[in-house]
Amino acid sequence: MPINFIEGIHNDCNLTISYMKFNTEENFNTYISRLEKLPQRIEQVTQALKRGVQCGVVMSHYSVYRVPSLIDDILNSQPDKLGLLKPFSTEHPLITPSRLDAFQVQAKHIVTTKVFEALRALKTYLIEEYFKHVRPKEGICCLENGEKWYQQCLDFHLSLSMTPQEVHAVGLKEIARVQEKVLKVGKEENLGETLADIRDTIHTKQGGYFKTSVNIYVAI
Repeated sequence: MPINFIEGIHNDCNLTISYMKFNTEENFNTYISRLEKLPQRIEQVTQALKRGVQCGVVMSHYSVYRVPSLIDDILNSQPDKLGLLKPFSTEHPLITPSRLDAFQVQAKHIVTTKVFEALRALKTYLIEEYFKHVRPKEGICCLENGEKWYQQCLDFHLSLSMTPQEVHAVGLKEIARVQEKVLKVGKEENLGETLADIRDTIHTKQGGYFKTSVNIYVAI
């Protein structure tokens, strides 16, 4: 899915910056070029959402209802606080201050006009149209052929063939195994008879915390 409250174009921009180098003028020119193309990338997200509506492949309400407010966080930020402009906030040995300022002015104009305009359009589409079509339940199984889709996801992530029910059964078995060991240790260490008691004791017992890095090293 192209966007949700965890992942999407509203977060990808900052992630892209973390992958890039900002040492030379060429690096900054490359970044400026990416900023200029960002509105088109945002529009592609909108088009993908529209296509999903046409095909009946949509996000759940809980996955996307917060996205407009996340977009607002970007739109309402002070320019010097924007993650997209972060590369221009520090000095660079190979770039003169005047040249860096020029890059910043150019980038700020692109972001606060073209990029912001595209984000507003995406937000408007989500609120006025997309939210009318979101699926009411979280699981993909409520979509047409959803169970087959889910099985494909499992096949992609697992190294063996298992059904969702088999994976769930393994999870329950593992929880029971871990709980048994925790309860055993809890009884041996006088931490409590139940998981809740053990948790509370560990949280309140000063000895359960490491005070220095040396303590951690010794424990390991």
